[in-house]
Order: sequence, then C-alpha cells, then structure tokens
Amino acid sequence: MILRLGYLYAGVFITAVLIGSLLPYDQIPYLKKDEEMFFLNIFLNNLQVGMAILGIGAFTGGIMSAGILFYNGYIIGKLVQFLIVNHDAQQLFTGLLPHAFVEVLGLILFSIVSSFPFIYLYRFIKGDAVDLRKLTRTLLQLISAAAVLLLMASLLEEYVSHVHLP
Repeated sequence: MILRLGYLYAGVFITAVLIGSLLPYDQIPYLKKDEEMFFLNIFLNNLQVGMAILGIGAFTGGIMSAGILFYNGYIIGKLVQFLIVNHDAQQLFTGLLPHAFVEVLGLILFSIVSSFPFIYLYRFIKGDAVDLRKLTRTLLQLISAAAVLLLMASLLEEYVSHVHLP
C-alpha cells in the first residue's frame, strides 16, 4: 500500500512538472532572484509544507496532498522552462537536481501518511482488524524519515545546489 501511494503521489508531481514545463512559456511572478536563506530557514519552510500536506491531506483523504504536490511540481516545471528559455539549463543539474529529489521524496512521504486516516477508517468500517501499535510505529517511521529527508535536502540546497536566477 505504501509503495502504491508513493507511486501515485510521485506520478502527480511528475505530471505537474511536465505540464508546467511544456505549457506555453510565461514568466511566473513567484520566481525571485537569489534570496539568501540558510539551511535552517530552508528546512523549516520545507517542514512547514510537509506539515501542511500532512494536516490538510489527513482531512481530505490525501486529495489536497496531491494538490499541494501538483502545485509544487507545476512551479518546478515553470522553473525548468524558465531556465531552458534563458539558456541556463545546466542549473537543472547543478542547482536543482542535487536537492530536489530528496526534498520531493520527503514531501511524498508526508503525502502517503496523510492518506492513512481515510484508508484505516475505511478498513475499520469494513470490519478489518487494525493493529494500532503497528500503525503508530509505521506513521512515526514515515514522518521521521520524511523530516530527515527534508533536513538532508535543505543541507544540500544550502551547501551543494542553489538555483541562481538571472
């Protein structure tokens, strides 16, 4: 179940990146020039997004989690498009990819966890036994792994990769 949900959310994100990068070019106003952010600020921002995914998604069966991932993927797609149009595609490899994969994986883990309340409520209503100890352990492991991935991504973004907008 966890792997299937992961594929679903990854598919939503990848679809959004493709849509954002392949739609007709338009400058998006939220792309800002280099703002100095330290890894702790980056981590706290990403953790805030993860918590929003977790909280909002838990009340919507994961649907809003998919929406937040889609929005983030679309913005990344527009960034990809912007860098290509401005002949700066090498920044995809030096500035975006080193941290983006780890960051998105962390956000996908938060999305997976956000689907659990509805899935386990459905199973409970169906009459299936729910092992609360195992469920709690799994939730804590996934949330911890997601937080660690976001921390790693923020360190990578601060010290290894950073997109410099023209």
